[in-house]
Amino acid sequence: MKFGKAILGVSAALVIGTGIAQAGIMNLSALTGGHYSVVVWSGNGTPDIASATSHPITTPLAYFTYTGAIDFVNNAANNGQNSSLNTFGDFGFSASNISNFVSSTDSLNQFLGTTMSLGNFVDNTYMAFLGRYSAAPGTTLTVTHDDGASFYTLGSDSLNTLISSPNPTSQRSDSATLTAGNNVPFGLVYVEANGSPSVLTATVNQPSTVPEPGTFALMAAGLLGMGLWTSRRRKSL
Repeated sequence: MKFGKAILGVSAALVIGTGIAQAGIMNLSALTGGHYSVVVWSGNGTPDIASATSHPITTPLAYFTYTGAIDFVNNAANNGQNSSLNTFGDFGFSASNISNFVSSTDSLNQFLGTTMSLGNFVDNTYMAFLGRYSAAPGTTLTVTHDDGASFYTLGSDSLNTLISSPNPTSQRSDSATLTAGNNVPFGLVYVEANGSPSVLTATVNQPSTVPEPGTFALMAAGLLGMGLWTSRRRKSL
């Protein structure tokens, strides 16, 4: 009886273990651990394009560590005229997901209440999320944004552009296949311009993992063991 229970336990573990597939659509943070270094610039006039080589020629408004999902959505449709409806706090930043905050001009509370942008390209915001991800071959990334957004992997002395949608636009989604590997450094650049709504989300789709032939053999052995034990048990009853 104990031997039979052991076979059942092993067989169940094999079936359950091989049935788990690390695949499907999830937030980018599932591949990064949800930690990002963020740099934010703010300035008036025509917005700089969302690229790694162009940002406002000013001192950054703030540096900080953000912990959470790249899932920022402020759907306040105010035609860019109401500054109180398009702040960094409205966008999704908060005292609970920001740490290591540094700014020469603002406290964290002041920053959260700062307007990201208004109509006619006033007080535009440019921000860069920097981090590292680990992705299997074939993993795709989709960035949804309302204004400019670009995504890069970072080499020792070069940039690999995966998504380039640098100009202000209505909400759209852009996709690319991620460079596979472990701890791949990257930059996600976003511009918020011309008032809310403000949107920046990043999701990934990992391919299904198929069990190797050896795993199938173990599964078969386990199921066979279950069948033999069940048959013997019935005969003994």
